[in-house]
Amino acid sequence: MCLSAEVSFAASVFLVAGGAFTTSKATQINMLYLPVALMPLFAAIQQCMKSNVWMGVNSGDPFTVWWEAKGFIFSRG
Repeated sequence: MCLSAEVSFAASVFLVAGGAFTTSKATQINMLYLPVALMPLFAAIQQCMKSNVWMGVNSGDPFTVWWEAKGFIFSRG
C-alpha cells in the first residue's frame, strides 16, 4: 500500500479490526492458531509505521523519516 499516508492509516485500521477478530476467534477455538491470528496485527503496526514515513517525507523532516523507517524495517522482520 505505497500510495499515501492516509491509505496506510486506513489499511492499519482495517488490519487492527481483522486482527482483533481473528485473535478472539483463535483464543476461543484453539490457542495453537494464535501466532497465525496475530499476523494482521503485526501488519497493522507495519502499515502505521509506513504512514509515519510518508508523513515525514511530505513534511521534509529527515529525522522522522529515519526514525520511522527503522521501525518499519523492524516490523517487517
